Amino acid sequence: MAAELEKVRLPLADIGPVVRNVKVCASQYCKHVIRDVTPLAAQINQRLAGMATPKKFKMALNGCPNSCVEAQLNDLGIIAVQDGYWLYLGGKGGRQPQLGTRLDMVIKEEYLVETVERIVKGYLQVAQNERLAEVINRMGLLPFLKVALAWSSEGIKTCIGARYCKNGVGDVHAMAERLVSSGNLQGNLTISGCGNACAMDKEADYNVVILKDRLWVYKNGDMDVANTDQLPEYLKRKGILK
Repeated sequence: MAAELEKVRLPLADIGPVVRNVKVCASQYCKHVIRDVTPLAAQINQRLAGMATPKKFKMALNGCPNSCVEAQLNDLGIIAVQDGYWLYLGGKGGRQPQLGTRLDMVIKEEYLVETVERIVKGYLQVAQNERLAEVINRMGLLPFLKVALAWSSEGIKTCIGARYCKNGVGDVHAMAERLVSSGNLQGNLTISGCGNACAMDKEADYNVVILKDRLWVYKNGDMDVANTDQLPEYLKRKGILK
């Protein structure tokens, strides 16, 4: 039966403590739609639907701000707007309903699926047999976002950066990806996406702060200035990237 339903694009939905299939509006047929979000729902389902989670994880994807499938009442709600997508985190229904909190930033479409995956995986890291709403109530939204959206691997730690923070001037994720592809880091460093230097850590070998037209690079209390597009070369000259 399941195979026959698959043939007509009506797969059985996952139930229980898993990432549920994305609930999506009828954006293909609606006159109010900003864009058809059905293909995005399919991409997210392909990556995440059925993944085991501490509690059920529900998502809703809407083609316009009318939010017909109730983005604000799902663990992760997504609404298409003119220049990208609004994200709502920590909504739920039930006996103790809670509206999700909207992120300050509009998320660009090119980063949306990756961002959804980061949020789900961040939830898996910190959940204690609880829905995302309870995680955020316990931790606070910003601490959760730092777990979910900041880069933390290959010896590099970042803030959440310009993709997700209205103060960000630099794409810390793109810079981290460039460093990883440029060599092996011999130590550890942080990258902050603005002068607030949220990722700075006095224990790191280097702390990098992205400004609009340059980088500040700190080591042992000393500061250098580097070109924004020259960080791999700078670190190679210092012997920390090989």
